[in-house]
Amino acid sequence: MDAGDVCCPADVRTAEPRVRHLLDWARRHAWRSVTVAAGGMPPTLSRLPTDEPVQLDRWDWRLWRRLADAGVDYGDYGVHPAGPGAGDSGDRLPTVRYTDDGSWWVYRWARRGGRGDDRFADLCRTLVSAPHWPTTGAAFSWGDHELLRRARRGAGAGSTANWAAWSTSHHLAHVLATLSHPAGDGAPRWHPGQGPPPQRGRSLR
Repeated sequence: MDAGDVCCPADVRTAEPRVRHLLDWARRHAWRSVTVAAGGMPPTLSRLPTDEPVQLDRWDWRLWRRLADAGVDYGDYGVHPAGPGAGDSGDRLPTVRYTDDGSWWVYRWARRGGRGDDRFADLCRTLVSAPHWPTTGAAFSWGDHELLRRARRGAGAGSTANWAAWSTSHHLAHVLATLSHPAGDGAPRWHPGQGPPPQRGRSLR
């Protein structure tokens, strides 16, 4: 079941009864499993501030929390919006979308001066010093390794495709880590981890 984009509280309130209605229908048939998928990343990030981490609520995750009693499986669109063809393909600013517990941290870097490699290295140094940067465990992915390389040694700024790939790599590792440690409070099996909420950066809620 694809709930599409849920990017605000109103989207969650609208999507939940529709999903529950479909679940009532699904229970009358012999499905082996039912998965609810949703996307929470805004279709554009160009309105966000630059040169500081910005926290965005994961409204898709909130929808899943509200459906915890339904016993369904969960999916998402990762660090991309659910709408077809949506995104910031025209935005060339170095951008990393970093999945955390119940939120994303978006880094868009436009510092003046220096080469593009230096600008991206500065972004990465800011990220790896943040509380939401993983230091051990399954959440430390190939994408995290690439970002850490650039924080320590430069190693090139990459491209929009690289930034999306590194962000996606971390997102998948974060998901797999939380799948293997489900919450004991009735929360969905697919949900962000149990760490404390980070305090740095600006929050748009």
